[in-house]
Amino acid sequence: MKAPHQRRAHGRVLRATAAVALPALFALCSLMSPRTAAAQSEVTLEDVAMGAWGLLEAGDINGAADVFQQLVDAAPDWGPGHAGLAAVAAATGQWPTARTHADQAIALDDTIAAAHTIRCRAVIVAGDPAAALPSCDRAITLNPDNAVPYRSACAAALALYEWNQAIGYCRGAIDRSQQRPGHAGSHWRLGVALSNVGDTTNAVDACRAAIEIAPTDPMSHYCLGTAHISAGAHNTAMPHCAQAALLAPDNALAWFCRGMAALGLNNVDDARADCSRATQLAPHEALGHFCLGRIARETGRHADAVPHLQEALTLNPRLVAARGTLGEVLTHAGQLEDGERWLRDALER
Repeated sequence: MKAPHQRRAHGRVLRATAAVALPALFALCSLMSPRTAAAQSEVTLEDVAMGAWGLLEAGDINGAADVFQQLVDAAPDWGPGHAGLAAVAAATGQWPTARTHADQAIALDDTIAAAHTIRCRAVIVAGDPAAALPSCDRAITLNPDNAVPYRSACAAALALYEWNQAIGYCRGAIDRSQQRPGHAGSHWRLGVALSNVGDTTNAVDACRAAIEIAPTDPMSHYCLGTAHISAGAHNTAMPHCAQAALLAPDNALAWFCRGMAALGLNNVDDARADCSRATQLAPHEALGHFCLGRIARETGRHADAVPHLQEALTLNPRLVAARGTLGEVLTHAGQLEDGERWLRDALER
């Protein structure tokens, strides 16, 4: 990969080349089809698109946007131009716009891997990980050596609580990634998935790898904290959960981690305070409510646990641990039939 100063220099060369080559090509495009124009020009549409991608890589987002827009204006039925605009929108966090351009690119040419990759990420950001996975899979099929769609698919599968599927995607991303800070997510997501299938030893290793790549990433510390909690090592978990909360005080997952670690250490008041903070920060996330339900169960208040666990399952029906805990508290409360049903349901999942 080029150093920043090399990318900037490369971008200046590309801009200079585009300034000379584009007007001639686009003038021809106004008189004839883009393909015919490209055949009669010294530069092809692919050359122009490659130059625009180079500008984007060099950090010249405005320059890339201008070139891609000129490509779309000159050749509206050429998919790579729309894919380029999708990439520009993604680079600036404009995910709805990125999805629109990616959809246009795919409609014109279903073989553009970048368009499927961007659409996958855009749909995840929109909150529909299940709908994102087909685009991720298509991008992987078209470009199996690219880590990016694997990373997005890993995140989507994790959001769906599809642990084994997430493990496969995360490992695919790791196998194709360089150890850069932006890639720590594949490691900590792998750790979370491994924890949830009971492989705590490898989960701890994956989370430690994430921290080595990005020592100040709160999710990497959250990952290692929850991996230790899954292994019953609450003393070891607490420093990482606390570090996650320190690094990201508005992250509900960090406070959930702290709360569960505190509960394991029998610090009930701290656990209740931390899990309450998690629900305040993210009232529509299930884990904070699950944590409060667990606290109520551990302190013998089975009836009080029921509404918290029911709320957790309303928000996330895939949360198997909440199903099992709800079965336990209903059984203790004398609701044997309902309790057995929830316990059986948890085991079947």
